[in-house]
Amino acid sequence: MNNKEPVKNQWVVYGVVYLIRNVLDGRYYVGRTTKFKKRRAAYKALRCEKQPRIYEAIKKDGWHNFTMVPIAEAFDKYGLRTLETYFIDEFDCLNPFFGYNLAKGWVDKEWIKQLEFRKTKEYKEEMLRSQKEKKEKKRLETVKDLKDLLTKNAERRKLLDSLLGTKQDCSLSSILSDFMT
Repeated sequence: MNNKEPVKNQWVVYGVVYLIRNVLDGRYYVGRTTKFKKRRAAYKALRCEKQPRIYEAIKKDGWHNFTMVPIAEAFDKYGLRTLETYFIDEFDCLNPFFGYNLAKGWVDKEWIKQLEFRKTKEYKEEMLRSQKEKKEKKRLETVKDLKDLLTKNAERRKLLDSLLGTKQDCSLSSILSDFMT
């Protein structure tokens, strides 16, 4: 009993959402990373050219006038992206008076490919074909349901006829003709 291994923590932190604050004007930048220390070093060394607002601010005011702290932890990529988007909204970082962010959050390359594909003729044809298939499937299900219902009605008529002693035409064609009129 004593030789059991301790249970390891199943929740391993995937990454963090961080907040950079300019102490001179109080503006914020929200970002995400899986390697916080390396990201901080990159900002300090001005290796953030792809983020022009924060890059220009650090270049102008100096890294010593900025604080960078992790504000949330995530356990997977989706959670990290979701938290980043949430905090960008929360701190109003898209507003140039309050923040340095230029975008609402992550942009997934696969998602962009999907958007581009949706503009193609091939996609529209595929969607039209899919919609037709769905309509046909629904129509066939409706016809099957109708046949089942008519079969049950025919069985009920036979039962009723046997109980009442009358004879009626219970064929599917006669029921359909009665149903259509």
